[in-house]
Amino acid sequence: MTEISDREHYFSLIREFEHRPFVQTEGWYDFHEKQKPGSVRLFVDNPDAPEVACLAHVKKLAGLKMLMIQGECLKSGAVEVAKIRQFYGSFRALDFDIIEVNSFLPYQTAYEIGIREAGYLRPVGLFSIHLSLWIDLTQPIKYNDNWKRNIRLAEKSDLRFRLIDTPQPADAAAFAALYRELIEDKAISHSISAVQTELLLSTGNFGLAIVTNAEEEWLSAIIYHKSGGHAGLLYAAKGEKAKACGATFFMYNELFSALKARDFISFDMERLLPSTHSSQGVFQFKQGVKGRMVTYNGEWSWYKRSYLRPLMYFVKRFLMKRTEM
Repeated sequence: MTEISDREHYFSLIREFEHRPFVQTEGWYDFHEKQKPGSVRLFVDNPDAPEVACLAHVKKLAGLKMLMIQGECLKSGAVEVAKIRQFYGSFRALDFDIIEVNSFLPYQTAYEIGIREAGYLRPVGLFSIHLSLWIDLTQPIKYNDNWKRNIRLAEKSDLRFRLIDTPQPADAAAFAALYRELIEDKAISHSISAVQTELLLSTGNFGLAIVTNAEEEWLSAIIYHKSGGHAGLLYAAKGEKAKACGATFFMYNELFSALKARDFISFDMERLLPSTHSSQGVFQFKQGVKGRMVTYNGEWSWYKRSYLRPLMYFVKRFLMKRTEM
């Protein structure tokens, strides 16, 4: 494993990788590096001919040094036990007390064997969602009755859909404002500023689609990531007026058609959480589109000392107030 210090060189090495999650893109790097300069590090298995690579975040907590890896990107879709074992095993020689991996790639048995043989275990508690829904854009999209009803409503409401290929600062500000309206309505804790939105949209790794009414008011909007023939949801926002006219349903339907016309073959609805609390509504909404359920490789951790494993659960669950998934 080799660390690459130059941003441009690293991304030139992985640009043609087949599997490249949104957390392994230039836009994601800039998004985080802007907030905490020097906190992002870049690694490849082989600097001359890389096949596995990752963007990782350095964090410090209570005197502990942690490396957080939001998955990895692969040159090909075929996961090999030896490559995963060697790549993640090499991180153990670095000066970190805790290494956490959260892979957004579809689950493969070879991945689990490789990372376990590298010394990693599942953490005591899981705090991220590993279930998603992939839509096949090469086939006609099938919806449930609720989606069909709302799409018909939207068609009567004089809505306009638009892909914004070159977003401007004003577009970033408009999206951030619409997202603030959403989080106030849904009491969501996460937020995204206009500056952060502009950073994400500036690199070409992410696209922006919007729905407006006849007065050009933004009703619904989505930031989606794109890698090769695959795209997926990152942030979606909607205003109060979107509810009455089916704007969000209309937006996804039009987006699927637009992506298909641009030769995308699949779309990831991202983060499905069946449950009994408030997230159930989001789950049911996404379930309204027929697709293939996908489970990610998910969370894995390595600890220099054994007592750190239960300690990290305590910190996340009770100090950081994170919700187990």
